[in-house]
Amino acid sequence: MKGISKLVLAISLGAFSTGVFAQDSKEFSFFKSMEGKWEGVQTRDTGEVVKTQSEFIILSDGNTVLERLVEDGMPMMTTYSEEEGVLVVKHYCSLGTEPEFEAALMGGSKMSLELSPMSGYVSGEANFVNSISYEKVSTSEYIVASQASVEGA
Repeated sequence: MKGISKLVLAISLGAFSTGVFAQDSKEFSFFKSMEGKWEGVQTRDTGEVVKTQSEFIILSDGNTVLERLVEDGMPMMTTYSEEEGVLVVKHYCSLGTEPEFEAALMGGSKMSLELSPMSGYVSGEANFVNSISYEKVSTSEYIVASQASVEGA
């Protein structure tokens, strides 16, 4: 009976192996190309400079990119995936919110994300990141900038 169980498991796993998938969008491919560990600094609006670390991991048979981000010792996470060929980005923020983003601009080495209207966040009513931009300077350097909405501002 043990042999049959193993055979069934092997057949079942084979049914879920990599199949034929649509080609990734340029936007999603941009984030897949960031796979690996990154370190840098962030200059806040106050002028304070803090250390940042990111690790981009490709998961789910290439269908999701997970970014583990540590900003000034505070761990956060962002996921990048596609739904029907459209980039879907969700950020799990230290501000206590989970904004979702959509691609606003993709050109050459630059990518901009804007808050999705589906997020439901309104400026001045909650603290949340409302936009993120990425610029690939070289294969070993990216510039990332973000803006946040703070209650009352």
